[in-house]
Amino acid sequence: MNLPSLLEIGLSNFIPSTFFKPKDSFLKWLTKFAENKIVFDVGCGNGNFLKRMHKLKIKAIGIDPIYTAFLHPDQELRNCILPMFAQECKILQNTKNSIILFCRPCHDGFVYETIKKIHKNNIIFYISKTINVNIDISGLNYKIINVPGLQEEKLYQVL
Repeated sequence: MNLPSLLEIGLSNFIPSTFFKPKDSFLKWLTKFAENKIVFDVGCGNGNFLKRMHKLKIKAIGIDPIYTAFLHPDQELRNCILPMFAQECKILQNTKNSIILFCRPCHDGFVYETIKKIHKNNIIFYISKTINVNIDISGLNYKIINVPGLQEEKLYQVL
């Protein structure tokens, strides 16, 4: 699926809002949990959470279809975000032994579709408000993991 660029539709200054704002204690937990695994931030939006992970030396890659490197003001993020739909990302589908994060994602079916294509030898975390679980991961098996530093969200591990 090819979407027009933000420049083509007149939104050249558009940078998505930050919806996921965990406390530092969550990042500390994630750093320890991730060890040396690659962490994919699926639907990374403006990259703020990705940048916070990088500061803690987490090996993180963002994926977001609306990311446009030449329009993004943050030079640091330009080489670590894949500007594409997650459900079409072969790197995401074929990588093993990584952590896949869906942090406060859009609710348009892409989470479910993407999870179905991800290699089963990964850890998949869906982080969202409880109200969104039936929209995004209905029909999938999951368990709630109690972690520090989340504010209005819960962490669901998709099994």
